[in-house]
Amino acid sequence: GASAVILAHEDNKVPVYIGIDEVLKNKNTDIRIFGKLVTRKYRRMGVVLTYGNTNEDVQTVKQIAIDLATKIKLR
Repeated sequence: GASAVILAHEDNKVPVYIGIDEVLKNKNTDIRIFGKLVTRKYRRMGVVLTYGNTNEDVQTVKQIAIDLATKIKLR
C-alpha cells in the first residue's frame, strides 16, 4: 500500500473537505482525516491510502495515492 498527504494551503480556517466522496469511489482506497480544528499553511490534515495487488508496482500505487490526494481540497 501507499499513502499521500492531504495538505492545508491557508491559515486559521475551519476545514471543509471537498472531493472525499469522489476519491472514495476508487477501488482499494481509504482516507484518514486527522480531525484538526483549524488549518495552517502546509499542515497535514489527513492522508489518502491506496492498496494494490501483490504483483502491482509500488510506484504505480504511490502515484495513484498522490493523484487522489490532490483531488481533496480544503475550503
